[in-house]
Amino acid sequence: MRMAIVTLGGALLFASFGPLGCPGDEDEELEAAAEAPAPAAEASPGENPGQGGDVGAPDEVVSGGDGDIEQAVALRADPKTSKVGFAVARATIGHIGSFEDFSAALTLDEKGEPMAFAVRVKTGSVVADQPGLTHHLKSADFFDAETFPEAGFEATAITPVADTPGHYTVTGPMRLHGVTQELSFEATLEREAEFVRASASLDISAKAFGITYAGMEAELADDAVALEIDLSFPRPK
Repeated sequence: MRMAIVTLGGALLFASFGPLGCPGDEDEELEAAAEAPAPAAEASPGENPGQGGDVGAPDEVVSGGDGDIEQAVALRADPKTSKVGFAVARATIGHIGSFEDFSAALTLDEKGEPMAFAVRVKTGSVVADQPGLTHHLKSADFFDAETFPEAGFEATAITPVADTPGHYTVTGPMRLHGVTQELSFEATLEREAEFVRASASLDISAKAFGITYAGMEAELADDAVALEIDLSFPRPK
């Protein structure tokens, strides 16, 4: 799955981001983001229409007051079994990296279909395959982690892909480097007895998020940054 845009830019990131508030507010804001389900998309005939926040408390079943309102289960990603990574092509050799501090929330309806999704990444936690590159990515040339410490993505629509069970088109705003861009990408959802795994792969443009510096065009092979997201959400026990 490749798109010109999150797997969670600039010369690296994805999963949209943006200032999330003071320490201690992260879970509340992530939960709030996941609290409003993505608009339900019309399904074709025969189809079912790093830590994280979620709808309500962790692993809580949330139900509406009316009997016809679906129940929803809110899940938090386990950072120990999840990863938010990226790859960038340079003129000489490619590099890979990831973020060590991130959180994600996924809400499923009573049929196990995704209703809401949100992810947050602390840009200062970026780690690349070269120590010098790690430092450079945190600098004002790229993520500018001091000015923009966090980035994030919130789904506004999650639409099943016709005739492809477990595949969805996810759409929503990504906030990175002080810029918000609308993204649309394909993601997969695997449902196991003890966990739900969500994954996505896509390309984003560093320039689209205002990430440029004098030597970037000569140093990078192209503007695309490949994002790879693999999130594991344990089910309530």
